Amino acid sequence: MGRMELGGYEYLWWIEHGGKLLEDGATLPGMYAAEGAGGHYILVVPSLNMVIAYHFDNEPKQKDIAGVIAATLKGIYDNQFSHLVKLILDAKPAATSSPAAT
Repeated sequence: MGRMELGGYEYLWWIEHGGKLLEDGATLPGMYAAEGAGGHYILVVPSLNMVIAYHFDNEPKQKDIAGVIAATLKGIYDNQFSHLVKLILDAKPAATSSPAAT
């Protein structure tokens, strides 16, 4: 496993631990993630009621070593996924405060 080792690992999920899970400052408290072979990801962000899933077709055209490697290389890596998550979180609208009661 790559950079998700920055956090912790429990019950087959990578978890935020000590403020760490993803690179790029994209970690929020309570986040947890699953990472599948070849760069498939599921990230759960309970504080935002959000799930981010990344899946791509990594079925090799040829069932040989070169075909499998070529199909796997089409995916993204941990640092790229972390950057994508940071962009998504940065795009989230800022919380607005409720109007003061009069």
